[in-house]
Amino acid sequence: MNDQLRTLKAFELMISMLSPAAHRALRSVYNRLGPRLAAALVHPLAADAAYLALKPLEWFARLALRVALGRHVALIARLYRV
Repeated sequence: MNDQLRTLKAFELMISMLSPAAHRALRSVYNRLGPRLAAALVHPLAADAAYLALKPLEWFARLALRVALGRHVALIARLYRV
């Protein structure tokens, strides 16, 4: 799991704790669209484009997590560490 996915998963967990209803709505949309979009990424350049397209969301998530967690934001790096 790369750093971008760890950050977005931590952001998802934060949303689920702060607003379960918003999380359910967002997760419902993701569950419908995510697998279809992922299946369309058949070329490595398409995967790179998807990674870059998610960068603004990642930056927003990092900012929100930094505000919420403060100096404890380093704990996110421990998520999914093997």
